[in-house]
Amino acid sequence: MIPQIWSALLVVGDSESDSPQALVAEILALMEISVEGRTTMTENGAAFYRKELSFLFGAEWFGEHFKRLAK
Repeated sequence: MIPQIWSALLVVGDSESDSPQALVAEILALMEISVEGRTTMTENGAAFYRKELSFLFGAEWFGEHFKRLAK
């Protein structure tokens, strides 16, 4: 089931996702994910957010960028 999870999450950029039928199929695949699969997706998404998208990460990145520009 894990490959289906990732294929369902990769709708953006997938040429098949241009059709409504493909989008419905991906949504239905997401609906079939087990509780354990959803928990894993939630944990992975939260870890990705904290690492790549959080405010603190962004503030640190910009801080370092401005320090480099000031040199």
